[in-house]
Amino acid sequence: LQECVKKGLVRDIGVSNFTVSHLSKLLANPEVTIVPAVNQVEFNPYLVDSPLYDFCKEKGILLQAFGPLGNGKEMLEDPVLKEIAAKHNKTPAQLALRWAWQLGVATVTKTEKPARMKENLDYFDFTVAEDDIQRISGLNKDLE
Repeated sequence: LQECVKKGLVRDIGVSNFTVSHLSKLLANPEVTIVPAVNQVEFNPYLVDSPLYDFCKEKGILLQAFGPLGNGKEMLEDPVLKEIAAKHNKTPAQLALRWAWQLGVATVTKTEKPARMKENLDYFDFTVAEDDIQRISGLNKDLE
């Protein structure tokens, strides 16, 4: 893949589901000259891998979250998410997406419903206070 970048065939290289250990080994390899641009992992308020988040941030690797809304049920009923979302007149899903955005984590959501797609994009018109960001991050249950 590095040759593809050098030849201009691709712009960036990404990895998926790499842990800190995987990334450390990769970056320590002398044959690796290009740091991955992105690491796509499951990441949401109920699955916050702080060591991985910190490592990626330090190395300039964008963390991209799949499953940013958890399983779409239990997490979105969380009383803390509901309380903070209500302060902003938003849904818990919009709050979870905004939380990730403010952490610098890109998100990939999936839905077939046009109304839900529109709703999932409506999280750029508010800011979550830092103390609420910490409360949301503190919901971590390591649930996959």
